[in-house]
Amino acid sequence: NGKFVEYDEQGIKTAEYQMVNGEVEGVLTIYKDGLKSQEITKHNGASNGKFVAYYYTDEGKLHSKLQGAFLDEKKNGLWQTFVISEG
Repeated sequence: NGKFVEYDEQGIKTAEYQMVNGEVEGVLTIYKDGLKSQEITKHNGASNGKFVAYYYTDEGKLHSKLQGAFLDEKKNGLWQTFVISEG
């Protein structure tokens, strides 16, 4: 039980999450190349709730994000893609 932070062999953060009774509970944040890649809300070991995926340019600037929700591991409701433009 408690907060967990995972790192790769180079010391770069790859994940952050809370464990309760052996299951991920709350927001699981996944990092890729040091940048936030996904936020997945977990409940009772399953994806239940808000989901956000982040997409970046080759220069590491946020380009777009996909946002929606899961209910018992299945997409639920409205899913939207947001494109971030300069200015």
